[in-house]
Amino acid sequence: MSHIREADCDITDVELFSACVNELMQEFIKQYPEIKQTMNVNDTTVRLLKNTCPRYFSGKGPECDYVVFIPGSSYDLGFKLDQKTGKYKMVADSELFVDSPYWKNSTRFFAGKMLGADLRNALERYYIRGFEREAEERGYTVSFYENEAGELIGNVDIPETEDVYSSLRSA
Repeated sequence: MSHIREADCDITDVELFSACVNELMQEFIKQYPEIKQTMNVNDTTVRLLKNTCPRYFSGKGPECDYVVFIPGSSYDLGFKLDQKTGKYKMVADSELFVDSPYWKNSTRFFAGKMLGADLRNALERYYIRGFEREAEERGYTVSFYENEAGELIGNVDIPETEDVYSSLRSA
């Protein structure tokens, strides 16, 4: 049975998160081209909507500041800004947080498979893209690799001319 689920999250840039979900969507369709028949849509672009309600099993959820619209899915991800923390609360149907074995033939479950259980895939992509963006803004080069345990390891190359401790001394 599905329910509306609200969850605290570390997301501060909903546009970046939406772009990450779109990346996952396009990769998912390449990996599983048969899912397009289940989705029954021509445009598979994930869109970010403002001041609307996410779709869920029983209709529409509460109004949110942003909604990540997932085409072909029965569900969307909503975000409500917490004015105190500056972070968002995620609002979605509980089934979107589940990696169900029935995802291949269901508009209710394929997005959960794509996003990962508890949105693990989407959040990991968000943190990586945020890390890359911040490093690039500082002029650093970033690379990632997977170790034997399957963990993603990031490397940052800092130019030798930069004094990485200068910001600490000025604090």
